[in-house]
Amino acid sequence: MIAYWNRDLTNEFANHAFEYSYGLSAQALCGRHLRDVIGDTAFAISQQHIEAALRGERQIFERELLDIHGGHLWTQVQYIPEVDADGVSGYFALVTDITSLKHKEAQIEVLNAELKLRAQEAESSNRAKSDFLANMSHEIRTPMNAIVGLTHVLRRGATTPDVCDKLGKIASAADHLLGVINDILDISKIEANKVVLEKADFELDAVLSRVCSMVIQRVREKGLELVIDSEQSLCMVNGDATRLAQCLLNYLGNAVKFTEQGTITLRTKVLEETENDVLVRFEVIDTGIGISPVNLTRLFQSFEQADNSTTRRYGGTGLGLAITRRLAQLMGGDAGVSCTPDVGSTFWMTAHLGRQKKDAGRFLIPELQGMHALVIDDSPVTRLVQTQLLRTMGLAGESVESGIAALEVFSKYGQEEKTIDLVLVDLLMPGLDGFETLRKLQNQSLRHQPVAILVTSSVEPNILEDARKAGFVDVLLKPISAAILYASLRKHLSPVLMNADTVVVVENNADDIRSEEILRRDFRGSRLLLVEDEPINQEVALMMLEEVGCNVDIASNGLEAVDMVARNDYRLILMDMQMPVMGGIEATKRIRLQYQVDELPILAMTANAFNEDRAACMNAGMNDFIPKPVDPDHLYKKILYFLSK
Repeated sequence: MIAYWNRDLTNEFANHAFEYSYGLSAQALCGRHLRDVIGDTAFAISQQHIEAALRGERQIFERELLDIHGGHLWTQVQYIPEVDADGVSGYFALVTDITSLKHKEAQIEVLNAELKLRAQEAESSNRAKSDFLANMSHEIRTPMNAIVGLTHVLRRGATTPDVCDKLGKIASAADHLLGVINDILDISKIEANKVVLEKADFELDAVLSRVCSMVIQRVREKGLELVIDSEQSLCMVNGDATRLAQCLLNYLGNAVKFTEQGTITLRTKVLEETENDVLVRFEVIDTGIGISPVNLTRLFQSFEQADNSTTRRYGGTGLGLAITRRLAQLMGGDAGVSCTPDVGSTFWMTAHLGRQKKDAGRFLIPELQGMHALVIDDSPVTRLVQTQLLRTMGLAGESVESGIAALEVFSKYGQEEKTIDLVLVDLLMPGLDGFETLRKLQNQSLRHQPVAILVTSSVEPNILEDARKAGFVDVLLKPISAAILYASLRKHLSPVLMNADTVVVVENNADDIRSEEILRRDFRGSRLLLVEDEPINQEVALMMLEEVGCNVDIASNGLEAVDMVARNDYRLILMDMQMPVMGGIEATKRIRLQYQVDELPILAMTANAFNEDRAACMNAGMNDFIPKPVDPDHLYKKILYFLSK
């Protein structure tokens, strides 16, 4: 609607829409005063805007009104002053019907209110779910701690094969149950958006070696070959090492489960890289039963397996792959599989990791450059990987598949007056085994006898002694990592002694056993405080600690612990989180008022196993964190670390 009003507020023009709205013709409107047209009430409401327009100020405002036909309108009103040489001569009134817009705004307000309510309900539901998961984790892990701990203690004291066998089966069943529980809790945390990835520096090779060590016993029991084929340009990276290890362990565990013979390879590849970031592809390649194409779509879905017969034959919840994909996506990557039935599978995942250091030559041994090495192994994958490792360390390397083929190579080199400086010899091969191969090499008239290293999957206790007697300088257990091979070559092959300031750290599967022995030998009588309210968990922890000679006091809640710390000297405190009277977090804060972190270490030992629980413990001033059920070997290793400081 458009109309024009002069300074005297009499109408000089109105369009048909204005005329219709007010039920007046153009002739009836022309010359009439504004008040007579719109009424006293509307005039009073608009008066301040009219006066402003007559001062030359443009006005825009909204007004609700009833037209002459009884229609309820929301309008936007604009007064546009007309200015001539004598000043403001009047103004145009533009009235726009915005009723439908107002209705939509009202609908949007209602919708926003509903969305806000739903968001509040969802947040409340997530909090309830989170609280339930935390409580469920605590309630499950507490009795599991008793089962695992007491089984460990009883196995140490078992004297008959029958009892040892039964306790071993209990331990195996407990491990399986704990794995299922962890999978269910993990997928629940992921669904509740409660998983927060850590950002910490770690050495990738160490993670790969640690993951392989967790499945190597089952690999050896099935007579399989496990190979690590790692991209050597990656050294220190930044990310969540624990979650990455969990994903790779899921893949390796499945590979061992579904592979009856052949080789399992853990491989890393760099797909993309920038100065600060790297996209890494991790692959676990097996020679197992494979999966038919029709069943591939069911993988990586929660509670799904390739087919129901798989569950009956092999067991499992079907959660591991779903968890792996979710975690990979949280790491900025993805997960998938390619396979051929009855040939094998390749399960892969990608992850973005921060690059802390690029050092492709960190395993290079300059003094070995120009030397020649021969890998003797019947596994093609093992030959390829070991040859690549030798080349990264400076040696020229080649490989053969058997002892007979190795003898032919040595004969050829002898005719050409060339030498082979190092042989890596597999123990179990068709035809000649490792011992027989070396014996025949020693019987040949060689100008230069090579340094021989035995490579094996066997952990028989007499292997080391027999190998030394046969002439091997070292025995390396498969899978060989770059760090392990590097240390062996520096020790046995390098003609130049290692620099005094060079330190080579090699992971050893016997570390945990040595931790227990060292505690018993060097730290017997160390006084510890155990803060735990559950009687059965007190009993379990006490037996574990007394096994290694610790002198243990027990506090049943945090308040007791604070009082006992004030009256006694302790080397270490093992602190539960959830206790009556006073919990472990508050107790730690009070203890830290007396002792700094480096003066009295406090180790959380709790069934509250979520990342936020770990963070709460560390923020309160604890030094480290062990979730229940407690692995005794892991506990001994942690205690040794803090008592040794």
